[in-house]
Parts: sequence; structure tokens; C-alpha cells
Amino acid sequence: MFAIKSLLMKAKHHIFIIGLSAIITGCASTVTTHGQIIDEDTVKAIQPKVHSKLDVQRMLGTPSTTGTFDNGNETWFYITEVVQDDRFSEREIKERRVYEVQFNGEGQVANVNEVQTANARNIEPSERTTKTQGQSLGLMEQMLNNIGRGF
Repeated sequence: MFAIKSLLMKAKHHIFIIGLSAIITGCASTVTTHGQIIDEDTVKAIQPKVHSKLDVQRMLGTPSTTGTFDNGNETWFYITEVVQDDRFSEREIKERRVYEVQFNGEGQVANVNEVQTANARNIEPSERTTKTQGQSLGLMEQMLNNIGRGF
């Protein structure tokens, strides 16, 4: 009888420790890196009028995004974010680095800059929606409406 009580006490102790460990690790924050990890020395090695798009792509990889309004010249952006995500609070950006590589019309590097994140703005997405056809019809209604229309 004493051996069974002792085993039960040990089992309760182990279950308590395992449960406490799961709670503690579940509440821990995680730090992750998003985007490319860009070496500053590699960026400094890129020279205007010497390196081409292909050279930059070999050195830094594919850009995170490209410029939309470039006035005929192309701009590539390389973005890195270090984010801390706590389980019970908002995610927090610990570090953000943005490098901008501008190319001239011949595809040669024209300029390389680190974009200052102090100039960044938060843009809130609009809550408005645009109605489109088909939103009010269910899946079955849409399938039945297409019978006989042909391919």
C-alpha cells in the first residue's frame, strides 16, 4: 500500500512539473527574422556605374520588392525585420532595415541607400469593400446556374 501511495505522489509531482513547463514555454516570446539577412559590408561593396542588376542579384539575392513609380529607372528594395512576438501582447518590430538599390536606364547601379525607417508611415487598410457578382449566391446556386451555359 505504501509503494502505491509513493508512486502516485511521484506521478502527481511529474505531472505538475510537466504542466508547469508547458505553461511557461507557451507564454515565452519568440524572436524571428523576416526577409533577407543582408550583410552591410556587401551593400557597401556595390558601386554605382560598376555593378549591374545581375551583379546585385548575385550579391544580395532577389529583392523583397521593386519600386512601382520609377520614372523609367528601376528600384529594388531589400527589407529585413526582426520581430518579437509575445503571446499576450502585440507583435513588436525590434529592428527594420531597408536598402534601396536604384538602377539607371542601362541596368547599371545608379545609387544605393539605406532607407531611414524614421521616415516610414503606418498605413491602415481600408475597411470598405467592393461588391462583386456572385457574393450573394452560394456554391450550389452558382454551380446550378452554370449548367447549360456551355464551356
